[in-house]
This record gives sequence, C-alpha cells and structure tokens, in this order.
Amino acid sequence: AASSGVVGVSYGVPTDAGDLTSTFPVLGYSLEWEGRALGSVAVSERGTVELGSTVLAWETPGILASGMTIRARVRAQNVAGDGAWTEFVSRGVLVVPDAPTFVSVGSGSLTSLYLG
Repeated sequence: AASSGVVGVSYGVPTDAGDLTSTFPVLGYSLEWEGRALGSVAVSERGTVELGSTVLAWETPGILASGMTIRARVRAQNVAGDGAWTEFVSRGVLVVPDAPTFVSVGSGSLTSLYLG
C-alpha cells in the first residue's frame, strides 16, 4: 500500500488587533488549502478549516500522495468580520517509503542476506 503524507501549516498572530488585549481581538482564523498532483494544474484535494484564536498551526489530512503540491492561505477574524487573506504559500509533499516487502536471512555468509 502506498504511504500518504501530511503538510504542516503555521502562521503568526496579526500585528494589529491580535493580542487579545486590544479593542477588537482576533476571534479565530480561516485556513484554506488545496492540493495538486505532481505536474497537474487540476486541484485534487481541498478544504477550508475554521480554527480558534489560539491555534497557530494545522496539518493537512493524511491522504496526500508523495509529489503533490499543497497551497495554503490564512485570514484572521474579529467582531468586525474577516481580515484579508495572506498570499498562498506552497510546499511539496514528501512521504517516507513503505517497509521492504521481502526479507530473507540465510545462514553462513553475508551473501545469503537478501532484501527485496
């Protein structure tokens, strides 16, 4: 079975109205993400996630294939509404390989050890 991977997204608190001591503190964040297969322009995975005001990182679901490109952007919200979206940032998905499928250990010399 092919492995799947995740991409972590982290972001910082806005410089204005984001420290919970101002008149209009940040109440939460919206994070929008999309994934494209290697060499494709078509979006194959996507989602929007609503996150609390103290959550400054998120990971994509573990359904992403190695070689996919993930793009994500974030915006903050307060009582006045939604702030502007950040620019999209992107990252490729890297997945560690599965374990080898065949291991044989023979007696005697190292030439009897086979990994396949």
